[in-house]
Amino acid sequence: MRANALTAQRAVEPPPAEFASGPTRTGKTWELVFDDPAKVNYFCSLAMGEPSRKGGYWMGCYRPDLDAVVLMSRAAWPSVREWRELRAHEWAHARGWRHAPARATRP
Repeated sequence: MRANALTAQRAVEPPPAEFASGPTRTGKTWELVFDDPAKVNYFCSLAMGEPSRKGGYWMGCYRPDLDAVVLMSRAAWPSVREWRELRAHEWAHARGWRHAPARATRP
């Protein structure tokens, strides 16, 4: 198994219903698809920085500067369901959804 391979145990946060479908903010959003997960991670890191979790990597992203959803190809995923969930998650960002800010934890 490759070091950055995805597993069926990983899941993505489902978007709120109001961002789950409909037009994107610009109506011109497109998909940029890579066969190699390392390329997705690199391309997303250029805009978003390194993932906050140590050893983490980007599985996909929405790049507002390009108005593009960046994904790996369906063939790079072990699960069709999970790939569709990630795709829906990133397209929701193109519709204006933003993650809630992370809460600070007490020591």
